[in-house]
Amino acid sequence: MKKGEYGNIKARKKREYIHTLVLFLLSFMVLALGIFISGSRKNYLTIVAVLGFLPSAKFLVSSVMFTKAEKYSCSAGLRDKVTEVQAVKDTELLYDLYITSYEISYPVSVLFIRKDGVTALLNDEKCDVKKAEEHTDKFFRAQGIKGCSSRFMKEEDKFLKALANATPEPDEERRTAIKQLMLDISL
Repeated sequence: MKKGEYGNIKARKKREYIHTLVLFLLSFMVLALGIFISGSRKNYLTIVAVLGFLPSAKFLVSSVMFTKAEKYSCSAGLRDKVTEVQAVKDTELLYDLYITSYEISYPVSVLFIRKDGVTALLNDEKCDVKKAEEHTDKFFRAQGIKGCSSRFMKEEDKFLKALANATPEPDEERRTAIKQLMLDISL
C-alpha cells in the first residue's frame, strides 16, 4: 500500500514493526553466535551485532511514530462521505498524511488538490490551522510551485463543502508536483 492511500498508516505501521522485530532478532542471534563460538563477548561478531542494533533502533523509532500517527487516520465513515462527494469530481485525494515539522506534526485525515492549491482536513484539535498552512505554503514556494496555497480546516462538514465546490487542478504535471510534495513532507 502506497503513501497517500486510505489505510496506508496501519499497513506501514505493521510493516515497520515486523522489520524492527526481524532486525533485533538477527542482531541478538549474531551476538549469541559470537558468544557461543568464542565463549566470550569479546569478539568480532559482538561488534557486528552492536552495529546491527543501529538500524533496529531506527526502525523502532519509525514504529513508534506510525503508532502515534495511526490514531489520526481517516475513518471509514469519513472516507465514504468523501468518496461520495468526490465521485462527481475528478479531484486528486490523499489520505492519512502525517505532515511533519520541527515543532509539531499535522495529522491530515484527507487532502484534495484543487486548482490553486490543496485543502486538508486536520484531525487534531490541538493543531494550529494557520501554522499548518504557513508550513505547507513555505514548501510550495521552495519548490517553485507558483500560485499554490494550502487551506487546512478542522470541521468535516466545511471540508466536504469545499470538496464539493472545488475546481480540480487541470494541469497533470502541476497536480503531480503538488501531490509529490505533499507525500514528501509527510511521514
